[in-house]
Amino acid sequence: MFIPLSISPALRRICFSLAGVVACAFTVAEEPPEAVQVLVTPGIIFDVAALSPLSFSLDLGLSYASRAFDVFGHVSAHNDGKYGAELVDLPGGKSGSVYGMIDQGGIRFKYEHIAVAVGRLIQQDEIDSPYSLFVNSTSRSTMSASLSFDNSIFFYKSRWLGLNHDSGISVDAWPNGYPERGATYKVYGLRFGEFSIGYQDVSVYAHRWFDAEYFVSPLPSYITQYGRSTDGKPWRDTHDDNTILGVFVVWDRPGEFDVHAQFLLDDFGLGFIAPSLNDNPWQMAFETGCRLTTDAGRFGLFAAMATRYTFAPSYGNSFFGYYNPYGYTYYPDTTYEVAGNARAFSSEDNLIGYKYGENNLALRLDWHGGLASFEVDSFVELRLSGSNSPANPWGDLISQPNGTHFLDDPVIEKRVLAELAVKRRFGDWELVLGLLGGVAFDALQLRNPLPSASTSNPMDAVIPLWAPVSGLVLPLGRASFSVSWSPGP
Repeated sequence: MFIPLSISPALRRICFSLAGVVACAFTVAEEPPEAVQVLVTPGIIFDVAALSPLSFSLDLGLSYASRAFDVFGHVSAHNDGKYGAELVDLPGGKSGSVYGMIDQGGIRFKYEHIAVAVGRLIQQDEIDSPYSLFVNSTSRSTMSASLSFDNSIFFYKSRWLGLNHDSGISVDAWPNGYPERGATYKVYGLRFGEFSIGYQDVSVYAHRWFDAEYFVSPLPSYITQYGRSTDGKPWRDTHDDNTILGVFVVWDRPGEFDVHAQFLLDDFGLGFIAPSLNDNPWQMAFETGCRLTTDAGRFGLFAAMATRYTFAPSYGNSFFGYYNPYGYTYYPDTTYEVAGNARAFSSEDNLIGYKYGENNLALRLDWHGGLASFEVDSFVELRLSGSNSPANPWGDLISQPNGTHFLDDPVIEKRVLAELAVKRRFGDWELVLGLLGGVAFDALQLRNPLPSASTSNPMDAVIPLWAPVSGLVLPLGRASFSVSWSPGP
């Protein structure tokens, strides 16, 4: 039976942006509410650290939302030299320096307290912090599926992340392409008025893209992993997965303040109690933060740390041969190739969890408020960082070290970063200026691992790691400007 939609004659909103967001949304039916939104975002950026310092971008998006069903897609084009140019039917066969990105594309179903989503989805942590530990705060996307339940008291989420599938790359570490890899992230939480507490875990697995039991079972991943991988059981599997777990607490009083803390544990040892006990390094991370809303604006203070080897992979067993590529990263490497040239993955682009990865300490102060007739967002950050590699097991070493290590390198990078974003509206128009600047002393630089006298693990030699370089000073700078037009209803 065909039921015609009742289209509202009132055009609720039209937005067009020249360098911010251009959106067109209108009401399709009054009950339930439905909306279509179109996004267009051209922009110009100057970045001193980019391969092409002056670059342009164009973002295009389309979404439809209703009470029960959402569908959305977002693509973009860039010419900053970060990735290889697209193939086109033009002289030379390439689109100059322009490459495309599938930033997001999926569908979401909602019914009362339950939601199901599938597609290339933007990943977010349960904790709203620039230093969130389980999911990178830079809003990366990957092919994924999620199941969630939230009745305002108890909330549960299970999310599958597809990491590497049918890989077509060929690099020194992976001449036949990246192995199949996936992960499943879970959250269990309770709310008591202004307070929330919860447990998070993630399982990272290799040689398969999807694991149905991790995703569907409501049990914590740690139980699932050990329940099917120990000897003496006919259902034992041959996989050696990595499970990371943690807890969080939040105190949120809207309009006044919020405070939170989050802890993540990758591995640990008890050798400090007795020599006969396991002396594995404590691979862990901790972050905390608060925001305070005042008449002078909203102030935020955040801190985070992670010990050495947190999020990293490990050596393998007989099934994997020599290497378990279950590091908590989107790709099991620190470099990739463009036109035969090696490019470095930034930690923010490659790490699934805490954006700065292992072996660092970060402090940040931010402020959001008004200045005269301007809206201002700003932050200042200090980061101390030692050697790290999210893809090379144990860095320069060829076997697991004893004891915990944290910023104990001979040289430590010291980086200071500041950002300022200023907005001003003139009727239907909005001007936005963004400035970021900083400097890194004894800066991190990608290098090959130190030669080892004896190793059967080729990853020791072919996956580079980041290490501070004494005396190396790197300036950091980025500027952007946008003009947007957004008329009222």
